[in-house]
Amino acid sequence: MPFEPTNKTASLTLAIAVTLFVSFAVLGAIQKPEYFPNAITGNYVRSGEIDSLRERVTEATRPSETFELGWEGANAQSDDGLWVYDVFTPPRIFINPETGAFEPTSYQFDKGEVEPELSILEVKRPLFQFQLSGFVENSLTNASQSILLIEDTQNGGTLRLRFEEGAVIGDDIKMKSFEISKKTTEAGAIQRVGELLIEMNDHSHLLLKSSEIAYKMDIQLRMRFGAETFELSREEPTYQAKRYQITWKFENAAYPDFEFEILNLDSSAIHPIFLKSYLFQHP
Repeated sequence: MPFEPTNKTASLTLAIAVTLFVSFAVLGAIQKPEYFPNAITGNYVRSGEIDSLRERVTEATRPSETFELGWEGANAQSDDGLWVYDVFTPPRIFINPETGAFEPTSYQFDKGEVEPELSILEVKRPLFQFQLSGFVENSLTNASQSILLIEDTQNGGTLRLRFEEGAVIGDDIKMKSFEISKKTTEAGAIQRVGELLIEMNDHSHLLLKSSEIAYKMDIQLRMRFGAETFELSREEPTYQAKRYQITWKFENAAYPDFEFEILNLDSSAIHPIFLKSYLFQHP
């Protein structure tokens, strides 16, 4: 008689099957290794190999003790000498305006002659040759009878001359008049000052005072033009260099503004120049 399962038997069979499935699933989960992606090879590795792989990667990327940083040697340059360059400097390329072609070296333009620089080193007023250093009064009422003490700063020594209108001092300086004035000092004392009026050969006049130093009616300039140094004055306002002539146009300027003309002796070109200077000094 065939076996016919009852409801009790079917339930028992189902329970056994479920138990076996769960057991195999748990056993598989316990024994299945865990895999992680390898960032280097792109494959998967077991979890137990992670530490070993990490040590190998660290060892491979550790710098060598003999590794040195530095630049490699520069490549050999061409033998024509035109393309000159190094690691940091690109070649200098210019366009030749005559050919329109690129050139590795600069095209040499004709800049013409460069004029040397003119400058003022010193400005001063030269001393007048004769100084009225004192006088001896022979009359308290007539100053013209005095003996004048005139110092010669050029030749040295002191001249003792009796005043006489029209008398000559030196070669061509004439005495015109002599007076004695009274001057009160800061201390309240009265000082007698001699004043001698003289006339030069150009008919200009100058007043010599026993209480003051007399200077020429002139300004003397010490100049530099390129590497050359020289002096200019109203009496000698021109200096000639090797290829240039420098002239002080003193009649067109007043201190501290000075005007000059630089003449190129080769081309006859005249270059006016204005200089300002505050280097005025008394000797």
